[in-house]
Amino acid sequence: MTPSWRTLGAFGVLALGFLVVHWYRRRQDGIQVRNTDLLLMASCMGCSFLTFYLLQRSGLVVQHGKSRDMFYLSLGVFWLVAACLTVYQRRSGGAVLLDLGPVPMSRFMMIAAVCIAALTIPLALNADSHLQAFNSFACSIFLFVRARGRFQVRERGLAGEAFLSWGRIDRCVATAEDKVRLTLKKGLRRTLDIKMAEASRDEFVQLVNGRTAANPR
Repeated sequence: MTPSWRTLGAFGVLALGFLVVHWYRRRQDGIQVRNTDLLLMASCMGCSFLTFYLLQRSGLVVQHGKSRDMFYLSLGVFWLVAACLTVYQRRSGGAVLLDLGPVPMSRFMMIAAVCIAALTIPLALNADSHLQAFNSFACSIFLFVRARGRFQVRERGLAGEAFLSWGRIDRCVATAEDKVRLTLKKGLRRTLDIKMAEASRDEFVQLVNGRTAANPR
């Protein structure tokens, strides 16, 4: 099997995993994924595969040697920076005004973190894959940090898998008994549909609209 086919197979597995996650998240509370997210993910994966293919055609093989090491080192640093940023945003978000429970996929991310951490051990024992072990360990830390998050209305914004400041939110309206929609002021995605317990919906809408009115920027 040529490297390009191995790469294509890896991207295929990732695509299948994303479909499973997409199906699961639409049945959970929290921010709901949309079909356009699938299209965006498919476009990103297609561009990534094309980049790998073109690099291989030009003679730069990223699966071996220094190119591979730099790739795993850069990816590992990315996971650590993302984990630190997530922790910082949670700690600087202010007092909790409303707690809506664990973030979606918290159990899934915790299981994935444990499995990837276990994968780190055999990689670390191989002298040729220390940077792969570093990347796996950093990824497991990132997933663990994300899995420990909770979906909360904070003093300075909405905390969940990521942090959304009040300045980015235009308004919030109820769209169903257990769903609300956030309209955002900027970004690629201008609306967010959030599913939650019916008993929390009205309080959530009131808190969000009150905070966005007090923080117009």
